[in-house]
Amino acid sequence: MCIRDRATRDQIGVAPGAKWIACRNMNAGVGTISRYVECNDFFLAPGGDAAMQPDVVNNSWGCPASEGCDTTTWMQIQPSIQALNAAGVMFVASAGNDGSSCGSINDPPAVYPESLSVGNFYDATGVISGSSSRGVRDYTNLFGPDVSAPGTSIRSATNSSDTAYTTASGTSMAGPHVVGLVALMWQANPALRGHILETSQYIRETATRVNDTTCGVLTPYPDPLDSRPTPNNVYGWGRIDALNAVNAVRCPTDIDYDGGIDIRDVQLVAEIWNTQPGQALYNARRNLDFSDPAITTTDVTAVVGQWGVNCTN
Repeated sequence: MCIRDRATRDQIGVAPGAKWIACRNMNAGVGTISRYVECNDFFLAPGGDAAMQPDVVNNSWGCPASEGCDTTTWMQIQPSIQALNAAGVMFVASAGNDGSSCGSINDPPAVYPESLSVGNFYDATGVISGSSSRGVRDYTNLFGPDVSAPGTSIRSATNSSDTAYTTASGTSMAGPHVVGLVALMWQANPALRGHILETSQYIRETATRVNDTTCGVLTPYPDPLDSRPTPNNVYGWGRIDALNAVNAVRCPTDIDYDGGIDIRDVQLVAEIWNTQPGQALYNARRNLDFSDPAITTTDVTAVVGQWGVNCTN
């Protein structure tokens, strides 16, 4: 989405022209499990109309123990997010602002595997914010965050008036950058729309990797041909790169993102032949046909069929 400041003519946002709707899931900044679930259900068919369903939902909130999410109830919001994913709705969640200690992604919804969780880095330096929550994720013990996005000193709309802006920081500012990126990617390649696993993997793989072993790394890292720094529990797979991600979805058979289709792209698909979601080596990014979840002959054929194509043209 993009908001224009009429006074300065500055554009604020990532996806100009995107339309948006909202659901109020808190009262004076305090939510409940039932209200969070109610809003997720609302997005499946806003106003009872499934045609109004959004493509992607931003979630700059968390459900701490004070709102009812504890060791016995933390999973109660998860089915509503699974339903959104099943309907083709991307669910992006801010990782939280409880850093810099490891294991500080504490609250739903960022702890769920169905959420694309987002950390906060300072765009001017590329360095992760000290307040950005780190993995592993509480309750699920999952790697995280998935990626990091600009979230420090971000110019944003504020509620002091209909025309007011402010500067804010936190993963609540980082998450919307990823939401806008999803919109750009699906505009660039409409065939990708609604494919959550594949979209998530594009975002992860096109991110700029950052070497940080402070809180541990993703093990085993499922790509022996990737020599970049290993994804880690501070930056996730890295700092999002919107241009790289959009270019990648425009030329999906360029598996290694080098601008052309060659033998290495074939190798990168063939090395995980016959793997499926949930298996260690499976990579949704290389499921090119979308007709089935597994890496099969049709995916290899898709790459071979584009042999020699120059993706930079």
